[in-house]
Amino acid sequence: MLQQYLKDAKVRYCCGTVRPFSQWVLCFKGSVGFHMSQHEFEAVEGILSRHLDKPATGAGGSLDTMRGV
Repeated sequence: MLQQYLKDAKVRYCCGTVRPFSQWVLCFKGSVGFHMSQHEFEAVEGILSRHLDKPATGAGGSLDTMRGV
């Protein structure tokens, strides 16, 4: 859905399947890259740590429990 939204909005973007630089996402996921500050990165890592029992591995199914967070 995000890719379609970006196409419709005529936004140039790059995407790929990558393993993010994260202590909580330890699996390859489809991603769209963007810049964030160290403070923003730490805030996202904090959210992941509060909502995941353990880091996401394998197919990353545990990330699905975070919908709507």
